[in-house]
Amino acid sequence: MAEISLRRSPSKTRERKERRLSRFARDLKVNRYLWLMILPVLAFYVIFCYVPMYGVVIAFKDFSPMKGILGSSWAGLKYFQEFFFRVFACANSSVNVDNIICLFISLLPSFVPALLCAVLP
Repeated sequence: MAEISLRRSPSKTRERKERRLSRFARDLKVNRYLWLMILPVLAFYVIFCYVPMYGVVIAFKDFSPMKGILGSSWAGLKYFQEFFFRVFACANSSVNVDNIICLFISLLPSFVPALLCAVLP
């Protein structure tokens, strides 16, 4: 019996890539104004959604300003565990409770009118 090969020849895959690129280039040329309209939205999301995520890494690092974010050693969840266990074990947890109370008190003025607007016709 003859062996059946599922692999495509390199020339066929190259042709498909070239066709796909030429189709994309044609689409860019035909719809260039639509693509230009998308650019500000993409720039907004990159600048305000993805670039700040770089700083989120600080929460998991033993951060030192002298070493920077990438140079600091990795701490993992050490600081999260320390914070949450200290809240329940320490007498100074009233600070965290006070912050939570202030959070809910600040939500009430905006939450109640929103509910009233949603419930009332």
